[in-house]
Amino acid sequence: MPSLANTRHLQALLSDVDELIDAHARLRTGQPGRQWRLGAVNRAIVVVSVSCWEAYIEQVLLESIELLRPGAPPMAHWQSLNATARSAIGRFNNPNADNVRALFRDVIGLADVTSEWYWRNCASQRSIAYLNDMLRHRHEIAHGVNPSLNYS
Repeated sequence: MPSLANTRHLQALLSDVDELIDAHARLRTGQPGRQWRLGAVNRAIVVVSVSCWEAYIEQVLLESIELLRPGAPPMAHWQSLNATARSAIGRFNNPNADNVRALFRDVIGLADVTSEWYWRNCASQRSIAYLNDMLRHRHEIAHGVNPSLNYS
């Protein structure tokens, strides 16, 4: 059974990011160079994108646990696994590569989910670096490390 986490969950959440990107485009001056007064929109795009990623990871794991549910009793092992997994997912709040790797390992026993993160012309290590860079930006935004971050 293919995962529905992407089509039913992630894509719906990412529509908010698309709206922010559209708003950003409409607010641009049309002039070349730095566009002033768009930093808040840029920071919102980062924060919402990371929250979409976190929700997607959580949904994939919830689907995975559901697929492990036995069709008939006894279900005690699955109930324990389900409770443990939901507890771990509930504590998950920083979806960087190390934390995602650990969560998948601890919840469903997948040793290194990040080894399969890649797309055309982007190897796994580079995709991990992109993710961690985005998480660093989100952390700075969320914790006010530098409110005038250069995202314009």
